[in-house]
Amino acid sequence: FPEEYADYLIFRSASNAHGGETGRQVMERARAALLSIPEAKEGSALVVCHGAVIGYLLAQTVGVPLNDIRELIPGNAELITLDVEKLERPAEQ
Repeated sequence: FPEEYADYLIFRSASNAHGGETGRQVMERARAALLSIPEAKEGSALVVCHGAVIGYLLAQTVGVPLNDIRELIPGNAELITLDVEKLERPAEQ
């Protein structure tokens, strides 16, 4: 699938090879899930997920375009802290 992979590398947030979720859809689903955890708003909560999901969420909290998440994807088993208040604002393009 060379064309789909090339599109993904350029347009990560909009690419949905073979009908899968786009990066934006992944980020919105993860964002909604995090905001539904009361402890995340009241203090802290431990959430385990894939690195790309964390990258998309970090992109929103630090204002990095969703297509540029590559540098934000954490290493395996790396602990990341997210500011949930910053997830409450609408996602940027």
